Amino acid sequence: MIAAIMQPYLLPYIGYFQLIAAADVFVVYDDVQYMRGGWINRNRILLNGAPHWLTLPVAHSGEVRTQIRDTRYQLSEAALRKLSGQLDAAYRKAPRAATVRPLLDAILATPEPNVALFNEAAIRAVCDALRIGTKIVRASEIGRDANLTGQDAVIDICRRLGADHYLNAAGGVDLYQAAAFAERGLRLSFIASHAPPYRQFAAPFVANLSIADLLMFCEPDQLARQVAAHSLVAA
Repeated sequence: MIAAIMQPYLLPYIGYFQLIAAADVFVVYDDVQYMRGGWINRNRILLNGAPHWLTLPVAHSGEVRTQIRDTRYQLSEAALRKLSGQLDAAYRKAPRAATVRPLLDAILATPEPNVALFNEAAIRAVCDALRIGTKIVRASEIGRDANLTGQDAVIDICRRLGADHYLNAAGGVDLYQAAAFAERGLRLSFIASHAPPYRQFAAPFVANLSIADLLMFCEPDQLARQVAAHSLVAA
C-alpha cells in the first residue's frame, strides 16, 4: 500500500493532487507546526497575465509553535468578499468559469474556521471534481507517536497505516534516506510531475498556479490527463 503525507494547503497546484492520486491513502498532516508565509493559507492565481496571491487571513494566537489543526481563519464577510472579487477579476472570462466558479464559491463558503478542516474540505471537493478516489485520513487521528519528528514521524505513520511504500513530493529528496525506510520494511519513492502547459488567456504560460487556474481552463478530458501526467522515481 502506498501512503503519501502532506500538510493541508489551500487550493494547491496540480502536483499536490497528482501525489494524492498516486497513493492508496493520503494523510493530511494537520498536527505539525503552522508556518507563516507558506502555502497553508494562500496560493497563486492568474490575474492580468501574472501570478497573484489569493490569501485567507489567519487569526494568530501569539504562540510560537501552533499546530495547523489549532489555527483558525478569519472568515469575515469582508475577507470572503475580497477573495470573491479577486476570483471574478481573474477568471470571469475563463472558458469554464460557469462550471468551476460554483465549486470555488462553495469551498469559500465552508462554515468551518479551523484551517486544517477548511483546507481538507477544499482538498476533498477538488478531488471529487478531478475524480480522485484516494482514501484521505488525518494524522491527528492515527494515534501516532507525537514525540517523533521529520523522517521518523513519517515512518511511524506509514507503519501504523500498514503501508509498505512511502511516496513524497520531489521537493523532499534531501529530507529522507532510503536506507532508513528500508530498515523498517518500507520503499521510498518521489513523484515527478510532467503536467503539460495548457491554454490560459495568452502566452506566456504561467505554471504551478493554484488548482483553481487549471480547473478554469481545462476540460474534463484535459483534467484527467493532467492528473495522470506523473511518474514515480525510486530513491
